[in-house]
This record gives sequence, structure tokens and C-alpha cells, in this order.
Amino acid sequence: MAPMKTYLTAFFMTMVCGCLIWMLLFYMVLGSPVSRSQWIHEAYRMKDGAAFAVTGPKVVFVSGSNVLFGIDSEKLSAFWSMPVVNHAVHAGLGLLYILERSKRVLKPGDIAILPLEYEFFQEVDDYSETLLIHMASKDPDYFYALPLVEKVRVMGKMPLKRLRKGLKSAFQKKPQEGTRGASVVGYTDTYSVVNINAYGDQINLEPKKMSTRDRNKIARLKAVKLDYSDISDYSQDALNDYINWARTNDICLIFMPPNHVYFDAYRGPAYREFLRNIRNYFYKHNVPYIGDPYEHMYEKSYYFGERYHLNSLGIEKRTRQILKDTGSDLAGLCESY
Repeated sequence: MAPMKTYLTAFFMTMVCGCLIWMLLFYMVLGSPVSRSQWIHEAYRMKDGAAFAVTGPKVVFVSGSNVLFGIDSEKLSAFWSMPVVNHAVHAGLGLLYILERSKRVLKPGDIAILPLEYEFFQEVDDYSETLLIHMASKDPDYFYALPLVEKVRVMGKMPLKRLRKGLKSAFQKKPQEGTRGASVVGYTDTYSVVNINAYGDQINLEPKKMSTRDRNKIARLKAVKLDYSDISDYSQDALNDYINWARTNDICLIFMPPNHVYFDAYRGPAYREFLRNIRNYFYKHNVPYIGDPYEHMYEKSYYFGERYHLNSLGIEKRTRQILKDTGSDLAGLCESY
């Protein structure tokens, strides 16, 4: 028994030491830049700046890249007679982070419009690699604000390759972050703050500017298959908290469908039930959900490389649809709920 006890003790101590070393390495690289997170950071910095520059009530679009690549904020602003900020960046950051990040720029009297990607309604309690890398590189404050249990989960899920890159960056005298306005390693030239305008919209999306790779990606797209039609408990909890926060802070929320490539399969019973469940969720919580999802689904010719990324023709089409759905009196939509 003694050798077994010695072995177990040694094994336990090894595990403890390994965990402590991992935690030490994590805190050493926290805040150290890596190129993959730079574009997201630069995009948010521009969009935050646009939001903070508005002194009165404003409209803020909150979502993933279906809005980044999906609206003409200048036209919307002129129609609604209110400043519009496109605060959307990357759906890979996850529903909870995107909602929490929007709280930094929303003020009492603002209107937040949320055309959330459909995947956000069936999320599970997890951290994507995109979020882990961005959090560790450019948003350590988000990590520090997490409960202890969540901090432990984040540290346990951090990819080893991110730690290696972070250590290399931390010990460099002049960390190489990438230049503001330039494209970032790991992304195409499309993903550059040069291609984001003063409202936060992605620009230079004319169909002729699509690469062969983008055209091939669009051609290969197929309908997304649903495993179930319910909204996940995790997504409901995140949305419930956000709706309560908005009401407490006098912020109007308007939800609407995202744009999405159309397939006939989306007329099937499973997808129809899923869309009904989304609408019923907001109806139950007395929050406006505006628009017919099918009127925000377009043929492939309107897209730029991804199922949620519209080209300039698609952006014009969708902007008209949003104006049709909402009308000119956004405040009236809020007051009717």
C-alpha cells in the first residue's frame, strides 16, 4: 500500500504543480497582443469611438457580422433622423460577449436593434477560441470581471498555441500588433479597418471585388440543418438578463431577423418551428420582434463570401427592407411594447 500511496501523492502533486504553472503562464500572457485579435480590437475601437462621439440618443446595431456586412447606416440615420452606429463585429465572439460589450456604449434613451444570427439562439455554455484569444489579448478587463469559476474555465480552455504566442509577444521589446488601417495576419484584406466607414459599416463590397475564393465559397453553401427547433436554455438566460438590464437602464430593444442565404429547406417544418419559437420568445417577454425572417433571406447573388455577409447590392436591398419593417418612428415601436 505504501508504494501506491506514494505514487498517488506524487501524481497529485504533479497535477497541482502543472495547474499552478499553467495559471502562472496564463496571467503572464494576459493582455499580450497577438495578430489574430488585432482586427477585432481595431474594429471595436472605431465603433466605440463613433458611439461615444454621439451626445444625444442614438441607434446602435448589436449583432455579429451579418450586420457588419449588412446595412447602410447613413441611409438609416437619415430616415430615422437619429445617429446610427453599427457596433457589430464578429459572431464568433459569442452571444454573451457581444451583448455585454454593447453595454459599454449604450446610454439611457438609446435604441438598440439586434438582428442576431440564428446560431445565437442555440448556443451552449462555452467559450469559443475566437473569444478566448480576443479576451486574453485585448480585453483582459472582461476576464477580470468574470466569476472565479468562469476564470478557471477560461484558463483551462486557453489553447496552448495562444500561450506560446503570448509568451513570445510578452518578452519582445516592441510587440508586433499590426498597424491601424492595415490588414491583419490570418485575415484577408476584406478584414481591415480601412474597409469600415465612420458609421461602423463594412464597405468596398461590390460584387466585382469578390475573389475567386469568395465566389467558390458562396457557390458551395448549403442549407444549415437543425438538430432541434428550441431556443437553448443558455441563450434564453443571456437574453433574459440583457432584456432586464435594458429595461433598468431605459434602453429600448428592437429585435429583428438577420440576413441569411435563402434555401428552400428553410420552408420546412423544423425551420419554421424554430423561427416561430424565436418570435414567441420575444412576444412572451414583451419585446418587439420586427419583420418576416423570409424577407431577410436572399439569393446567393447578394452575398460576399459568407452566408451572413451581403455584398453592396444585398446591403441596399436589406436596408430598404429594414426601413419597410420599422417605419420612421422607432421610438413609437418601443412605446407600443
